[in-house]
Amino acid sequence: MQLNSDEDIVKAILLGGKEREMALEKLYTDGDCKRKVIKYVQSNHGNNADGKDLFHDGIIVADRNIRNMKFRGDSSLHYYIYSICKYLWLNRIKKNKRVLYPGKDLKEEIGKRNPETIYMDNELKENLSEALDLLGDRCKKILELWKLNYSMKEIAEKLDIKSEGMARKLKHQCYQKLLKLVEENPGLRKNLK
Repeated sequence: MQLNSDEDIVKAILLGGKEREMALEKLYTDGDCKRKVIKYVQSNHGNNADGKDLFHDGIIVADRNIRNMKFRGDSSLHYYIYSICKYLWLNRIKKNKRVLYPGKDLKEEIGKRNPETIYMDNELKENLSEALDLLGDRCKKILELWKLNYSMKEIAEKLDIKSEGMARKLKHQCYQKLLKLVEENPGLRKNLK
């Protein structure tokens, strides 16, 4: 399938399966959009890693919105993803209870991210990755695809699971294993809170 236009990408996402994967890969490799998102985040007191994470989150939201028929096509996908990222970043700032005052520099108001908070964010990601590794490769893949909003049908196809119902059952079992693992491991539980 050719992915030469936004319309092609939207159609591919709606088709699901390999077409959706190709379309999402095309969006992820849009270096121009990614650079703009990273630049926006950096100019609004984030760093390169924040920008990359935000770009990833923006594509997840765009994918979900397209599949839920919320994308109307009033703008280009490039601009749509950029707008989603800006919205997500502003919400993240609000969530962290950072208040902006008119006439003052944004960086001054938000406060600089210090090495300690960056270290803690990275440590949290590492701890979660370790917990997923302890579940085994299959559970890790199932939960990662579920987090990326793949449907149970798509997860079943991608991981050669017999049916959508079986994929749902396995996802539930893996999620329960993860919760139990975190609950039974005080060090891990403390680090993930």
